[in-house]
Amino acid sequence: MYLYFTVISGFLFSMALLLLLLFLFLWTQKGARGGKTFALLMLASSIWSFSVGVESTVLSLEDKVLWSKISYLGIICVAPLWLLFVLKFTHIKQSFISRINSFLWFIPIIQLILVFTDFKDLIWTTVEPVSDNIRDGVFYNHGLFFFIFTIYSYIGLLFGLFLLVRFIIRSKEYRKHSIIFVLALIFPFLANVIYNFLGITLYNSVELTPFALSITGIVMVWGIFRVRVLLLIPSAKDYIFTKMKNPVIILNSKKDILSFNDSAKKLIGSSLKIASNIDSLEKPFSSNLFNIKDEGDYIRDDKNDRWLDLQILNIDNEGESNDGFALIFYDISKIKKQEQSLKDSEHFLSSVIEFLPDATLVLNEKHEVIVWNKAIEELTNVSAEDMLGKSGQEYAIPFYHEKRPILADLVLDSSSDKLIEKYYDVFQKIDDGYVAEVYLEFMQKHVWAIAKPLYNKEGKIIGSIEAIRDITKRKDIEKTLKKKVDELTRTNKLMLDRELKMIELKNELKKNLS
Repeated sequence: MYLYFTVISGFLFSMALLLLLLFLFLWTQKGARGGKTFALLMLASSIWSFSVGVESTVLSLEDKVLWSKISYLGIICVAPLWLLFVLKFTHIKQSFISRINSFLWFIPIIQLILVFTDFKDLIWTTVEPVSDNIRDGVFYNHGLFFFIFTIYSYIGLLFGLFLLVRFIIRSKEYRKHSIIFVLALIFPFLANVIYNFLGITLYNSVELTPFALSITGIVMVWGIFRVRVLLLIPSAKDYIFTKMKNPVIILNSKKDILSFNDSAKKLIGSSLKIASNIDSLEKPFSSNLFNIKDEGDYIRDDKNDRWLDLQILNIDNEGESNDGFALIFYDISKIKKQEQSLKDSEHFLSSVIEFLPDATLVLNEKHEVIVWNKAIEELTNVSAEDMLGKSGQEYAIPFYHEKRPILADLVLDSSSDKLIEKYYDVFQKIDDGYVAEVYLEFMQKHVWAIAKPLYNKEGKIIGSIEAIRDITKRKDIEKTLKKKVDELTRTNKLMLDRELKMIELKNELKKNLS
């Protein structure tokens, strides 16, 4: 095989090498959305440029036709790979891409089969040298299926271009990325149109498209290393959005649904659809969501027995206008159930304490009254409604007619025996609590009190409880018994003294008679 190298063939080989290096570089990049597809597009373009370069150097008609056929290994892949890349880059759902993937390759594969079989001249009706000198190139008269494939390819390229332009308009964050891809496509596309429909070629009848692909290579080199296209961004943000555990729904200013992640679909179900209005959702996910503004207002999903909190973020157009909303849901069912369980436990304990016959109060760690039961209401003539929440030793006033520490305060502060002795004459330490007796002059009652600290599961003191028992009757009985005992003691002493006196007189009488 004889070869004839020219400046044009050298340029084509250089561009093929550049596009091949781009393929190798992009193929190794992980996480880029559509990165692998675009890498394959660069490989197809490299094959196209290299084959046209070789075709321009060989010096026989058979070899030129052979390498023209080989170039179709790259040509047929360009339009499908371009469209697949744009669909992935512009965030079209993977399920849709998977459905159309096989269809996109149907016509290109038929084209490739016909190229290598040239069945009934459907690709080339005639192939002949431009002149007597084979170096001047070859002229291809195209058949019917060539134009079918060409129109199909143009439709795919233009549809991808449309999606990119729409994405540029909608997405400011990725506008530079999209413009670079538009520039990478537009030059080869225009060059191919000029070659196929106007018949304009370069020196030696070499088509324009591979040269235009050189511009694609240069633009992509600049885009990759300057703007960082296809290097994880925007795929990372898109991946994070899709896989977020928190359900997220994006709305426009009219409250039409623009996007949502997998968690939102799982939360709301089949009624959640792109382009539908939020009013179309089943309750409680309709537009009344926007009435949830204050803390403490939550969404109750009775159907699935869930509680949800909602954060609504305004999407602003650089502060000029409201472009829409981001709805972020938080499942707080576990917290609400814990709160309810805690309330149930508190209610149960309050009921138990309320039932106790002894006057009982409970202080929290801030020395505030949180329990004031029925018995202590009767003892002090102060209602729970008036006493709950009181602090600053106000709860001591009904007992002592002044503010002073009670036994629950002293236990809560882990006071020493010396300090307790200052307020209680009779007391005894029992484990981590105290038992004491005191006479309440203001109430004219004797009371017995026991107080113990309350702990959380970590062992930290979080309050104290004090039970007070009125022992005035017992004290009165003890006083009466003591009086009786004293009287009996005196009587016994008088009787004993009389007996001793009688014995003494008897002994003296016996002595005198003797």
